[in-house]
Amino acid sequence: LRVQSRVMEADQPATAIVREAEGAAGSLIALATHGRGAVGRLFLGSVADKVLRSSAIPVLLVRAAETARPSA
Repeated sequence: LRVQSRVMEADQPATAIVREAEGAAGSLIALATHGRGAVGRLFLGSVADKVLRSSAIPVLLVRAAETARPSA
């Protein structure tokens, strides 16, 4: 099993992620997601959603854990 990770800066991150995975002959794209609903995606967009819809490679989405805030 070989795992690779990349840190990239791109104007269109979803497109860059899919291109990188396809160019590296990746077998799985794993992404963390905020898990926003339809309204949140409408206003803020969703890189994970765009990757999921445009990739021919399987995509694993993991909802990011919310961090507990200390009480005041």
